[in-house]
Amino acid sequence: MRTTIYSLLLLATLYVVQSCSGTDPVDQLLDEQGQTLHQRGQGFYCELQALGRKSKVLWDVVAEDLEQGIPNDLPPDERKNMIAIRNAGLIRMFEAYPKLPEPVRDRVDQAEMEDKEIALQMRIMNDSLRQFELEVEQFLQTVKMQLPDSVENWQKRLIVYNCDE
Repeated sequence: MRTTIYSLLLLATLYVVQSCSGTDPVDQLLDEQGQTLHQRGQGFYCELQALGRKSKVLWDVVAEDLEQGIPNDLPPDERKNMIAIRNAGLIRMFEAYPKLPEPVRDRVDQAEMEDKEIALQMRIMNDSLRQFELEVEQFLQTVKMQLPDSVENWQKRLIVYNCDE
C-alpha cells in the first residue's frame, strides 16, 4: 500500500514538474516556425548582399581597366564620368570608347554579360522574397491570434539579419 501511495505521489510530482517546466506545444511550434522563417530570411538577405558585392567588384575591375586604357587626351571630366559609369551601354556611348584597347572593350562586353546574369539572379531572389514576405505575414497573423503579446518581438526578430563574411 505504501509503495502504491509513493508511486502515485511520484507520478503526480513528475506530472506537475513536467507541466511547469515543459513548454506549451503551441509556443514550441510557433518558435520552430519562426526560427525557420528567420533562417530563410537571413539566407535571402545574405544572398542579395553577396550579389550586390559581386556587382560592385565587377564594375570596380572595369573601372580600373578603363582608367588604364582611356587615352590621355580625353578631357578630365569626360574621363571621370566614363570611369564612374557602371553600365556597358552607356560606356559605349562615349566618343573615346572606340579608341580604347581591344582588351578593355572586351572586358566591358564581358562585364555586361556578367552584370545581366547578376541582375537575373537578383530578380529571381526578389520574386522569392515577395513570396517569403507573404509567409511572414501569415506567420505573424497566427502569432497574433495565439500569442498576441509576442507579435512585436517576432516582427523585430524576422527583420534583423546578420551576414558574416
